[in-house]
Amino acid sequence: MKVVAIVQARMGSSRLPGKVLKPLGDNVVLEFLLKRLAQSATLDEIIVATTELADDNQIVDLVGNDTVKVHRGSENDVLQRYKNAADESKAEIIVRITGDCPLVDPELVDHCVNRLIDRNLDYISNCNNALNPLPDGFDVEVFTSSSFALINKLSITSAYREHVTFGYFKTGLFNTETINYEHPYSHLRLTLDYEEDYKVISRIADEMGTEDWGWKKISKFVSNSQNIMKINSHIVRNASWEKSFSDESSGRELVLTRPNCIANGSGLLSKRADQFSPEGWPENYLKAKGQVIWSGCERLFLDYSIGGIGATTLGFGCDFVDKRVINTILNGSACSVNSSEEITATQKLINAIPWIESARYTRSGGEATTLAVRIARAKTGKTKILFSGYHGWHDWYLAAALNHKLGNHLLEDLPIAGVPKELGGTSMPFDYGDFNGFDSYISEHRADIAAVILEPMRYSLPDIEFLQHVRTECTNNNIILIFDEISSGFRFNNSAVHLDIGINPDLVVFSKAIGNGYPIAVVAGKSEIMTAVKDSFISSTTHTESIGFSAMSAVLDFYEANPVSQDLAERGKAIRNILTKVASIYGLDIKTSGMDQLWSWSFEGETSRNRQLQTIVTETMLDNSILFSNRFYATLGIDSDFYPLFERALKKSFKAVSSILENHEDPADHIHLGLNKLGIY
Repeated sequence: MKVVAIVQARMGSSRLPGKVLKPLGDNVVLEFLLKRLAQSATLDEIIVATTELADDNQIVDLVGNDTVKVHRGSENDVLQRYKNAADESKAEIIVRITGDCPLVDPELVDHCVNRLIDRNLDYISNCNNALNPLPDGFDVEVFTSSSFALINKLSITSAYREHVTFGYFKTGLFNTETINYEHPYSHLRLTLDYEEDYKVISRIADEMGTEDWGWKKISKFVSNSQNIMKINSHIVRNASWEKSFSDESSGRELVLTRPNCIANGSGLLSKRADQFSPEGWPENYLKAKGQVIWSGCERLFLDYSIGGIGATTLGFGCDFVDKRVINTILNGSACSVNSSEEITATQKLINAIPWIESARYTRSGGEATTLAVRIARAKTGKTKILFSGYHGWHDWYLAAALNHKLGNHLLEDLPIAGVPKELGGTSMPFDYGDFNGFDSYISEHRADIAAVILEPMRYSLPDIEFLQHVRTECTNNNIILIFDEISSGFRFNNSAVHLDIGINPDLVVFSKAIGNGYPIAVVAGKSEIMTAVKDSFISSTTHTESIGFSAMSAVLDFYEANPVSQDLAERGKAIRNILTKVASIYGLDIKTSGMDQLWSWSFEGETSRNRQLQTIVTETMLDNSILFSNRFYATLGIDSDFYPLFERALKKSFKAVSSILENHEDPADHIHLGLNKLGIY
């Protein structure tokens, strides 16, 4: 395997400008470093990675030769500079050395390289996360080029990109190791970052002369020279790390905690941390891209959970959508006139679903189903609503819980304080596929039913016979049929599910996927029904802003050009296959249900035991920087290159569960961050 040392060096240090070309012994700092590094027995090549700035021409002139190559790249994106240098050299193993470590010990380099190879690791260091770290200045990091390609994809924050290898030792995603040495020198500072550091290193170089001291002899010399050691002993190790994170989150520091200032923790039950791991699941995020989430601490997470609760089918921060939205913002997201983006988005919706003639918009799914119900009541002059499934939090829907249990539709024990008891009997639930239950409601209330609203599918293929029966009964009884495709639309196919089965509703509702995370929802249908909005006051300022329309327009363009649903299914199937394969390896009985684009899983057996075991799985996956629970929504952000990381973490998790079960231990004893409260409001 080709082993390449990449030394990052530049003239523009903010704390000690030009430090790499300062005199040191008979050389300058960078030459001094390279001569020591060249004595490594494991290195095949040495590259100095500097920037494209004119000031760094001096570095190129100094070291560019047949022995040491030079790569030039971004000043701030140091990770990309490393990645490009490694790719150019076709490195298989990369040794990272920084220009502020001129006293690098080649024996330490060789030890790290050989151990990485022997133990088949992704990354090894003698400094990061060490229990007894070497003096600052003998830092060596070694990693494989294959894992480094993943680090490049994972690192979405400027701190991770500046410091290159944070993804290895600040997450639990990789197979890493830290070498610990027995020594009494951790307190020493032998790196070059300040003028005081330069004085210390210069004294060492002068004392060494032409000899090549190793790290132990250097450390012993400084430790025995109190006057030298005191020069820079006041400087804090790795202080720039914390600063890089604080700089990126500057202005977004949270003084209040979420439970103390956001009523009941979140505006969405499915995003509350207690639904997954009360004390472990991240409560907030500062940045999300693809499937990577930066929670605001120093850790990044890979998301294999709810995918923005199904709203971000194209992945977090989709460039295709975001660029359109940014352009809309720059042109003014709202003014005193309606937006042309509304017409553009509607035309594209009609192109995708040709039977639609007219539309009205809201900014959330629950609001849109409420609008659809209002339109149906206005059109028919009738009051009662039949429904199956979940359709939001508004009074028309929750009124059903006054007289019925909604466990098959939402939550078994549903708090409904504030819903007027006078609304009891105006909404009635029926189970999907239950012909007799549905027909009994129609028979008893046909003269009063304004609408039937249901999802054509969610976790299983549509029941075409049942849906056709519902369609027929609605037509025969002057009842508006509403399909809620908030979750199914633009997920299980590239438009609306009902088009695949040839059953058109009178009204259809979309949200979630049509905005890829931006707030937008639509009620659409035939003009003869939609015109009922003129008979019922429905008006809102934010229903007319341009951002949602712009996002929807971009999403529909993307769907038209790409097989999104197919790609979602491939990703969902791959993750489900990993889940079932790993469960089989450890002899665990699990079951999965749902379509490949959206599915859930559980351990076979009693419900409370399953909740405990799934909590343990979530906790152990969190330890490995992966968000994973009982539900999986596929997104295009899911990257197949990360599958091995997911599988490795899942093996650790299921191995732990298997051990608990084999030893007949109480799962509750292995829950450290609180039992999940999934489905408990």
